Amino acid sequence: MIRSPFNFVPLSEKVFFPDWADNISHDVPFADGVSGTIDIDITACSPIFIRNGHTRTDHAAENEEYKSFSYIKGADGRKCYYIPATSIKGEVRNLLEIMSFSKMSVDRRAMFARRDLHDKPNYPLLGNQNSIRCGWLRRSGEAYTISDCGTPMRISLEEIDNYVGDDVLTSKFMDSGNFDLNKEVRVGDNLYMDPKSAAYKYHLLKDVPLEGLRFSEIKKSTIGQSILRYDSEGSIKGTIVMTGQPSKRKKKAKAIGAGKFYEFVFPEEEKGNYAVSEEMFNHFSFIYKDSSEWKRIDKLLNDDDAVPVFFRIEKGEVKDFGMAYLYKLPYERSVFNALPEAHQSEDLDLAQCIFGFVDNDHKRYNSLKGRVQFGNAFAVHAEEDNDVELILGGPKASYLPFYIRQDGKNGTLSGDYATYDKGTPSGWKRYHVRDGVWQKTATETTDTKFRPLKQGALFRGTVSFHNLRPVELGALLAALTFFNTPECFHQLGMAKPYGYGRCRYDVRLHAVALADVFSEKPSETPCDATYYMALFEQCMKKALNTSDWRQLLQIRELFAMAASPVSGPQYEYMEMGMEGGTRKSNEFVDAKKAKEYLSLATERGLNAPQIQSLVELNREKFDEMRRIRRLHELETLEVGLKREIEDAANDIDKLKGILEEARQKMASEAIEEDERTVWTQCCNLGNEKLTALLSVAADTSRNAATADSIMEFIPKATSPKQLLNLIKKWLKKCQDAEGRNELTADEAAYCQEKLQEVYQGAKSKDRKNFASNRKNFADVVGEELAEKWFSEYK
Repeated sequence: MIRSPFNFVPLSEKVFFPDWADNISHDVPFADGVSGTIDIDITACSPIFIRNGHTRTDHAAENEEYKSFSYIKGADGRKCYYIPATSIKGEVRNLLEIMSFSKMSVDRRAMFARRDLHDKPNYPLLGNQNSIRCGWLRRSGEAYTISDCGTPMRISLEEIDNYVGDDVLTSKFMDSGNFDLNKEVRVGDNLYMDPKSAAYKYHLLKDVPLEGLRFSEIKKSTIGQSILRYDSEGSIKGTIVMTGQPSKRKKKAKAIGAGKFYEFVFPEEEKGNYAVSEEMFNHFSFIYKDSSEWKRIDKLLNDDDAVPVFFRIEKGEVKDFGMAYLYKLPYERSVFNALPEAHQSEDLDLAQCIFGFVDNDHKRYNSLKGRVQFGNAFAVHAEEDNDVELILGGPKASYLPFYIRQDGKNGTLSGDYATYDKGTPSGWKRYHVRDGVWQKTATETTDTKFRPLKQGALFRGTVSFHNLRPVELGALLAALTFFNTPECFHQLGMAKPYGYGRCRYDVRLHAVALADVFSEKPSETPCDATYYMALFEQCMKKALNTSDWRQLLQIRELFAMAASPVSGPQYEYMEMGMEGGTRKSNEFVDAKKAKEYLSLATERGLNAPQIQSLVELNREKFDEMRRIRRLHELETLEVGLKREIEDAANDIDKLKGILEEARQKMASEAIEEDERTVWTQCCNLGNEKLTALLSVAADTSRNAATADSIMEFIPKATSPKQLLNLIKKWLKKCQDAEGRNELTADEAAYCQEKLQEVYQGAKSKDRKNFASNRKNFADVVGEELAEKWFSEYK
């Protein structure tokens, strides 16, 4: 069975998108918003280490401070250890993303590559080397191009040494020498290089001209490439290009697998230029940025120099390119494109709503400030442990048996491996909690040295939150407490695969519900964290259309890995042994040959603990707290509706609009009965107001029909809009009877008095905007009269 200290929580096809995402604000509180703090005590249940971030990051062997746990110095000069806020926040956010069925967030540039020389179907460069060309990658401003030099030629290590006049390369890269390819080489003060890298070969030949050399052909290779030797009179002109050396060359062996023996010559003549898109270059940089070669590549490009690359052409464009002849071949799909459709949505998930985000690729939102702030957790007591040396490397995300969900049974494939092109990422990576720590050391240069704090260290910190909805607070508390499941552990810091950083969080909630403003004096709400988590539980059940959110696969996998301490070889890293610069064994390759993959934690025998339903566990208390909060919600709704009706009490059209909305709301099947009652009561109140308005309007209309003067026609007006409509009707009557369409001086004076009465009867907020009616009046009575009437209201 494939071995691993980690596993994955699989992705769900469903993602929960809160319907309140567009209403989040730091300035306008939710009616049910909650603010406050959460005190956290973090107890280390195993040794723990978090790197001291303010120390130098050069070679660890010569930097004592680099091994220290994160600290600041107090006034007395003693170290005060602390867990950085970012470490706590990152781990809690990851847990909340999983529990709330949020999207998996990935770098959209992330496009992994394959270079499996044992898997020809998934690595099409094998057997098609004739299609590979060589050239020079250059940057011009923000654009990139590759100049085409045609088919690459080859030159052996021995021929290069003959040109140099010394055994510079053969003494180190042939198996006859004692040079260790697995040990970093010191090349200067605090400067070390990987001897397998092309950069090291260039360092060895730094004083040797490699450009503009002449060569002659010795022979053709089996695939038709020219094998060259240096010849000052030769007819071939080009540049020697070095690439990496994965292992030593067996001098007498000729079979495949005997090790690399040839470097490259790029012909001097360039056959054209090809543009490289920004997207393609971003994928290229993502693939190589963690390699030992990237520093050299980046410097060359920044210095407006050229970088040697190998590439393929398709339909007159660059299809792909890389740093080696058989280069890392990008998949057709990026990691983002391989995610389930819901995870590619532009809508905000619960984790984004709570913690915020910055995403320049996001089309709907560029950023959102979080409403939760984590503080550093400082040590109450802590004691340094002995120094530790461990290998902290791990398999890359391009290793298909781990990082792509596979179809099989008991950890064995039923067919070929799924890839990023056709498969789905395995999910959220989580390390198993371990029963104690274990050690694994290798060479001096591959070990990471650090000094952890002993088990039992206690840290104390605070989380502040502002204007969270109760469901959001419940999600945050669920992530901090594993939904009140004491058997589960958090993991912080480095060396988690070896059992370090296993922690327990104890929390104390202090919250003020904004609904308390209905009381005379807002006070700290004596709230129970389980109530908010129960709300979150109910929300998840409804959103995911399940009767039991706790039993969904994603939740069971997460809790199984967090609560079942493991030990033994099954949960350790696989071996990729090296001896004398040559691979001795490779369990990663063996696992692929055997068609094995990493099955789920529960399929490997781990069981999730019993997760209590907090709603059922505290049903009576939960129902009472929910009843009180519901009363606040209904009171808020009723107050708001009554205010709308009062504001529209003199506007027939606005009242009709409110009543139409009320009728539609009451007709909805989704509305709860207590809310229906509030809408019904407010609808009745609105109808009373509307009936009274319509009665006044009818009386006015009847009076106007027989009126001989404007005083009879406009006995009363309650709003600027009503007065303006009556003036329009009076002028229409005058036009029909007398042929005039202007007010007389007496009529204008009377109307000005009516406007003053309307102003006196208006509410304070309507008075502030009274002058905004001037333009509408000017369209009816003229600019001069309107300016005269409204001048005192500016």
